[in-house]
Amino acid sequence: MSGRNEDSSDSSGSETPTPKPMPNPARGAGGGGESGGPDACDIVQTALLNSPKPAVVARLAAGAELDVVLSESSGRPVLEVHDVTGAPAGALTHMGHVAIIRCMEQGHSYK
Repeated sequence: MSGRNEDSSDSSGSETPTPKPMPNPARGAGGGGESGGPDACDIVQTALLNSPKPAVVARLAAGAELDVVLSESSGRPVLEVHDVTGAPAGALTHMGHVAIIRCMEQGHSYK
């Protein structure tokens, strides 16, 4: 997911932010994997925020860019979403979150 969000409009005319992939500086910004094929960690997904923290979410503006942070809970990896101050806004447990965890364990970053 990238350093910027681009908006896409749905049929009702409202805008929904679309997350983009953020390149891993250690691997460069290219879209190919080490074998030259598609990068399995070039992930773009839209997901609902689970267990939102009302005090943090209330401060967010539409289109705010949040960091996806890999943390641990009860010995298991967890994806948290933090605002620019580092405050946790909630968690991600959507379909496909395990792939993001694997990629983050390899050094990839997401927003």
